[in-house]
Amino acid sequence: MNDLPHSGLTERVAELKKRTPDLRAEVLFYALEDGGRKTPVPSGIGFPCKLTQESSVANDAAVIFDRNWVDPGNTAIADFYFLLGEEAAGKFRSAGKFYLWEAGIVAEAIVLRIEE
Repeated sequence: MNDLPHSGLTERVAELKKRTPDLRAEVLFYALEDGGRKTPVPSGIGFPCKLTQESSVANDAAVIFDRNWVDPGNTAIADFYFLLGEEAAGKFRSAGKFYLWEAGIVAEAIVLRIEE
């Protein structure tokens, strides 16, 4: 499986990779039995990100993984590109840990330092 599953994601990933990511994180996608997705997660997909599991506020980000797919129950390194840029990214970097939403919390992310 070398291709991304959704039309347009390959182009989106290529365009985003031209930019410096807003932050990098290690993302653990929950297994289905833990409330995670039923299907693999494609690189380039967007997620609402929340500072806490209970938060009603989210900031949208495109997420590029270190591979084309991440299966539920697995971990990947990901670059995040927030719609609101630094305004949102600064809050998530400061929190150190945040959550990805898709009809419920489907993953948690631990912020990593981006080497310059």
